[in-house]
Amino acid sequence: MNFKLRKMNVTLFLSMLFMMLVLISCDSILPDDYKEETFFISALDDKACQLLSDAYVFDVSGAIIDSNFVRVSAKKVTEIYDTTGIGEKVTEISKYIDDLDFLSTNALYNSRCQGESQPVDFYLAINKSAGMSGSLTFFLSYELTKKNKNISFDMALYNAAGAQVGLNNSMPAETYAYCKQVIDTLTNESTFKIRGRYSASLSDGKYLVKVTISESAKLISDAIKKPEFQIVVL
Repeated sequence: MNFKLRKMNVTLFLSMLFMMLVLISCDSILPDDYKEETFFISALDDKACQLLSDAYVFDVSGAIIDSNFVRVSAKKVTEIYDTTGIGEKVTEISKYIDDLDFLSTNALYNSRCQGESQPVDFYLAINKSAGMSGSLTFFLSYELTKKNKNISFDMALYNAAGAQVGLNNSMPAETYAYCKQVIDTLTNESTFKIRGRYSASLSDGKYLVKVTISESAKLISDAIKKPEFQIVVL
């Protein structure tokens, strides 16, 4: 009888000892991928988020009051040149680059555009000068609502000769998580604010900025009823 009790006590002791060793060494056993970590939005993306979040100021009636932004107009190809017999060609558009509205860095641009119910390309320009950073990042957004939250954006960049420039369009997960806009004040529903993030290493010179919008007709309109989107270059 005593022998059986002693055997049970030894078994119980060994079991408890094993469990304690597992708990103590658990942190060192698990790989780093399974440990909880906190990530923060980068200073660059945070600055873009702050600028884009100040795109509009509304009065009590809901009308848009101009905020701290620069007004530009993105043009369709038919607003740049007569496409009859030519069609839309970047090499042709590049001939008219000086007729486009130019962007610069460290500013919020509200760009008017034509309202379309299908994907359309709109054009702006940027003059990369010696005073700018060699690597530029373009951030695209618009004033989001529950009805227009699924509008999609794409961007391409071309040099003055019409040759396409490579872009990195990756969006950090922390930028998605941090930079949001509330689209329903009753339920506090929100969605990600930055709809496109494109980085490129550029030499000095003029570039065409092509922004493709899936359904520009659903963008919020300004005082003269022109749809608008926002762009920041940092």
